[in-house]
Amino acid sequence: MSRAKYLISAQKLEELQAELHKLVTEGRKDISERFKSLQTQTVEELDDPFAEVSDDKFYLEKRVAEIEDILKNHEIIHDDPNFPGVEIGSFVRVGFEGFEETYEIVDPVEAEPLEKKISCESPVGKALLGRFVGDKVEVNLGGITKKFRVLEIK
Repeated sequence: MSRAKYLISAQKLEELQAELHKLVTEGRKDISERFKSLQTQTVEELDDPFAEVSDDKFYLEKRVAEIEDILKNHEIIHDDPNFPGVEIGSFVRVGFEGFEETYEIVDPVEAEPLEKKISCESPVGKALLGRFVGDKVEVNLGGITKKFRVLEIK
């Protein structure tokens, strides 16, 4: 599961630390209480809730391990103010087919496409990295080629 480095923002680091704390304290406590509550029920009351709680415990522990891995192998990204091109952490305004959109280029661990945070490993993210204002970019998205123009980089 471990990668060499996760490039994350300071904000994402704080979010992950808070999520880990909540999972370890509240999440594990909730799972434990649910297991204890099941022990007091009779067999005919049970519709295999042990499996449901076991699944929840598995997913909780998997997420705890993921977050711990990120926290052990992360590097805080800092935009280089002297670099005029697109890099991880940049906000990029692009124009395409009469529309404009602004994206933040992030590490995959921070990607939230609905919030316009796109992974540096996605087709669009890869195509934009290292580009400059005025550059034209073509991206193949599942057989469809989209053309973008970099309008602004922050």
